[in-house]
Amino acid sequence: MTLQTDLRDGGDDDDGIRRIYAKGGNYEAASGKGTSMKDAIRDAVKASGASSLDEGGHLVVAYTGIGKKTNRGFSAPKLFRAQYKAPTSSVDADDLFGDD
Repeated sequence: MTLQTDLRDGGDDDDGIRRIYAKGGNYEAASGKGTSMKDAIRDAVKASGASSLDEGGHLVVAYTGIGKKTNRGFSAPKLFRAQYKAPTSSVDADDLFGDD
């Protein structure tokens, strides 16, 4: 997913656009709480009453735990929690009454 953020690295050409990669999976927590990033985002969208991530919405994703290792040679999975606020549409009185 590509997101517009308020983050800046200090460079003049940093426009705040960041990309996150949401992986799924069903993990048991070893420490902390959370789910896979994909599941955390899905649950946050559902909890907000929205049916999808929409332009103008606000998504917050936090790294909140570590899952139990599933394979010996791999790192333990990261767990996340997320919140989503769907965009609100505003009504312009001029548009409502057709006045220019």
